[in-house]
Amino acid sequence: MNKTGCKDVLQHDSKLLTTLLDVSNLVSSTMELRALLEAILDKLRTIIEYSNAKIFISEGEYGRVIAHRSVLKPSQEASYTLPLGRDMLLGREPMVIDDIRSDSALAVTFRKNMHEYMDTVFGETRCWMSLPMVFKDSVIGILTLDHNEAGYYKAHHVELGTAFANQAAIEYMNASLYNETAKKADEIKTLFSIQQAITSRLELDSVLRLIAGEAKRLTYSNSTAVFLVEGEDLVLSIYAGDDLEGLTGLKIPIRGSAMGESLHLRESVIMKRSQLEMMPENILIDATAMSTCMLVPLLAGSRPVGVIAAFSRSVSEFDSEDERIFNMFAPSAVIGIENARLYQEEKRRLQENEQRRLVAEGLKDILRALNSNRSLEDILGFIIKEASRLLHTDAAALFRLDASKSGLNLVASCGLPHFNEIDSEVDVGADILKKAFIERRPLVKTDMRDIVLPQDAHPLMEVHFKWIRDNCSSMMAVPLVCKDEVYGGIILYFHHERSGDRASLREDISLAMTFADQAALAIDNTRLKKQAEETAVIAERNRLARDLHDAVTQTLFSASLIAEVVPRIWNRSHEEGMKRLNELKQLTRGALAEMRTLLFELRPATLEEAPLEELLKQLSEAVTGRARIPVKLDFKGTSKLPADVKIVFYRVAQEALNNISKHSGAKNAVLELNINEDKQLDIIVASLNVTDDGNGFDPGKVTSGHFGLSIMKERAETVGAVLKVRSEMGQGTAVELQWVGNK
Repeated sequence: MNKTGCKDVLQHDSKLLTTLLDVSNLVSSTMELRALLEAILDKLRTIIEYSNAKIFISEGEYGRVIAHRSVLKPSQEASYTLPLGRDMLLGREPMVIDDIRSDSALAVTFRKNMHEYMDTVFGETRCWMSLPMVFKDSVIGILTLDHNEAGYYKAHHVELGTAFANQAAIEYMNASLYNETAKKADEIKTLFSIQQAITSRLELDSVLRLIAGEAKRLTYSNSTAVFLVEGEDLVLSIYAGDDLEGLTGLKIPIRGSAMGESLHLRESVIMKRSQLEMMPENILIDATAMSTCMLVPLLAGSRPVGVIAAFSRSVSEFDSEDERIFNMFAPSAVIGIENARLYQEEKRRLQENEQRRLVAEGLKDILRALNSNRSLEDILGFIIKEASRLLHTDAAALFRLDASKSGLNLVASCGLPHFNEIDSEVDVGADILKKAFIERRPLVKTDMRDIVLPQDAHPLMEVHFKWIRDNCSSMMAVPLVCKDEVYGGIILYFHHERSGDRASLREDISLAMTFADQAALAIDNTRLKKQAEETAVIAERNRLARDLHDAVTQTLFSASLIAEVVPRIWNRSHEEGMKRLNELKQLTRGALAEMRTLLFELRPATLEEAPLEELLKQLSEAVTGRARIPVKLDFKGTSKLPADVKIVFYRVAQEALNNISKHSGAKNAVLELNINEDKQLDIIVASLNVTDDGNGFDPGKVTSGHFGLSIMKERAETVGAVLKVRSEMGQGTAVELQWVGNK
């Protein structure tokens, strides 16, 4: 060999050693295994030219592509097979096909096995070479190279490639060992993360997402999913990896499924694609593009909780080590799920309690409104707003039947701005509510497509029906019944999809019926109030008629009799005639006073406006005219009492004087009013005394209900006054009222 040849060999060997050293240094990096192997292939290109390069690793009975520099697509990697069969390629000898398009036996076999890739992956390939990757006297894989020039690879290429392949095998095993160590560390990290999730108050979705994500990361699977037991099914609750969003909520029956068998056997199961094709899980095959899957049961004691499913596009991805990892954290995952469910249940109960509290407060507010002086329309509007708020609706309306009982008119609404302009006499034509009237029960409608606008409908109803179709996902109609008579009804409009189970729907219906009952109560109260007002008017008219008959009419009748006889008496005796004229004068004054008193009763505002002294004078003159009992008046002080106190003094004096005229048999009576102002203390001291010289009574034998005693006492207490009644048989009666207060 000449100097030039020796120099070329030395340069080539130096380049090979440098490249192998670079390859050895790569393993100390933190690259993932695939990235590491692809970097090794890039280094190989510096010493051996190739068009495509692939690294196969032996996995059981198969060889799998784990790295390549070629036009092979990622979706083709899982199904890409060994070109010349496993036994031929996993021998210890390198193999070279000078021209894969020739008629040699190896070339023919190559084209037969790779027929679907000949126009794509091997479109321009002519020469192909496979090199065994040997580690500790065992072939662990194959390195294949191809070139576009026929017969390109020579003996020295085989020699260099073999040395490189063996070094790649060493680096692969070292990297695998590193990855295995990292995987163990990941196991510890994952278990710690799950333990953190278990001891924290996480939402169930967060726990499931953590479990699915960590399971995928530890097993290097393409996707994982967590199925939870619901009745007789396993429901896809969460996933990680491939997009399975469209399958969330998918139900797999426990009976007859691979997952169900895993739960029944209480152990993990590894299944191939062909085994799942006849199972209920076959819908997951195309969604995950899986070749194999592993199913791990989640058990809480003897009770099944769910299944973790891991999917891989590789035929031999999962092994006993993966099963060990899954089985190691499955119990912790179960505890995490159960704790999250307990937390979820606790949260739901707290929300229910809060909802009940809000409902109770809302009903209390409605009760206050019912007992107030607010108008019926105002109360019904308030009830509708509370119903919408507490039932979480977007809008609500209350309708009443018209006089013909065939049309519906709007009474109150909220969340329906287009109803602000609608006339209260417009027929809204709510068919769902009319159906609820007929069936006398609440109805829920979830399909808005079949809502039909009635013929000759008001233009605003066209707007309303369009609003329903565009904004509502469901409606609830509740009839409003007052004493077995349908008054109208309430419609609740839901924009969002209603969530929850049948129990929550029943609770919503029950709450809606409660609001309907409150509205019915408001309507009934208004009717009763109107009836009571009408009855009170009739009673007041009757009372006034009796008072006119008993007092004014009798007094005027007596006055008319005296007026008729006065001329004859005057002719006989001027003195007797003058006496009768004075009596006539008292009677007419008394009648006038009685009439003024009745006018005060008809116009209560005048009681507050008139001076107390004038009111008491009218009362005394009325008694004198009616009962012929003179009442002496004694007023002291000029201070004015507060309006409410003045009314109490007037009513007590009125009751006391009525008792004198009806029950006392007195000859004389005295009414004293004393009102003094203490300017230093800025207070008023007032007293009222009504006394008579009549028969009197024994207070110990008279109940508080007699003679209006309880009424006088109650009136006095309303303003903080003190009432005292003193009486003895044959000694007359004294009624004393005292009040001290601010001006």
